[in-house]
Amino acid sequence: MCIRDSHSAEQAMHTLMFDASGNLLVQDLLLAHSKNVTDPHRYSLMFLQKHIISTNSGDASGLMNVARNPYASHVLFTLLDVLPAKAHMELCKLVKPHVELLTVHLNGRFVVEKLVASSADIREVLVRCFAKLAKEKGTQ
Repeated sequence: MCIRDSHSAEQAMHTLMFDASGNLLVQDLLLAHSKNVTDPHRYSLMFLQKHIISTNSGDASGLMNVARNPYASHVLFTLLDVLPAKAHMELCKLVKPHVELLTVHLNGRFVVEKLVASSADIREVLVRCFAKLAKEKGTQ
């Protein structure tokens, strides 16, 4: 893959996130930047905004696509490990309206599991929907 400009680099990063091997490269990049960049929190926030959250539509569709993808969801897991607390909480707010959908999705439920420990809002949604979710396939 030949990267000629910053737009091409952004597109390549997005493509790599959804690739079986490419997601591993993106995860390594996130981990390396979290240790070696002068401001790792700023870098992880920038990554979240550019590559995870759908900034064009102003909603969480990009985040939901990432959370449900078998490869990109691993990038999200890594990002959750390196995000500063404030950004982590913002991400939880974006996920909250979609918790029910993600919980019954094969890959999405792992994202919810990762967020449950740190977000009372996510736990509240799960408790409120517990009876319904208990009857669904894939929520064990």
